[in-house]
Amino acid sequence: MRNYGQYMPLASAYMRKAGLSWQEKCTCILVHLDYSTNDIAMLLETSGPRISNAKRNANRKLFGDEEGQWLRKRLVEIESEGEELNL
Repeated sequence: MRNYGQYMPLASAYMRKAGLSWQEKCTCILVHLDYSTNDIAMLLETSGPRISNAKRNANRKLFGDEEGQWLRKRLVEIESEGEELNL
């Protein structure tokens, strides 16, 4: 996860600016990589409901929206828009 910013610089910058917790940051990275909630919970040694809360909190901090279900789509869009703008 340490090299995430190297491969997804715009999404990584958004996460840094939003002041995400460690768990929220790890959750975002794994969501961006298309891991399921259950897989993320297992990898981070926590529960599915805690990961759902981390998704919701991260989405609120990053995008001002409580719906965690759109987190991956929005993280992917950040990188796609940056590529289109040659950032």
